[in-house]
Amino acid sequence: MKPTHLLIALIYITALTACAAKPEQAALTKPETAAMTEPQNLKSTPSSISTSGTVRFQEMEGGFWGIIADDGRKFDPMGLDKKFQKDGLRVRFDAEPDTDRMSTHMWGTIITVVRIEVVK
Repeated sequence: MKPTHLLIALIYITALTACAAKPEQAALTKPETAAMTEPQNLKSTPSSISTSGTVRFQEMEGGFWGIIADDGRKFDPMGLDKKFQKDGLRVRFDAEPDTDRMSTHMWGTIITVVRIEVVK
């Protein structure tokens, strides 16, 4: 057998034996391996938002409507109904964070409004 063939065979055998786990090691590592390979749901369940705030027109990125909550949080409502698109309008709303959506606005939490009403 040529020395190069012997070297390749030796590397192959070493790799195979190094990858094989001893039965007692396999029992110890199996739960960790299973936990690591299980599909995980990376999406967290969105928390409902229920608050009040002021509708404001933001003059960045071509302009868009946002809501600044009374506690200072900023919300970027996707598809805000035209009747609520009035700068300074006070509203009370329920919404869900839209974690699957991206925006060029880079302003506030993107939300889908579930219910909205004017506060008088």
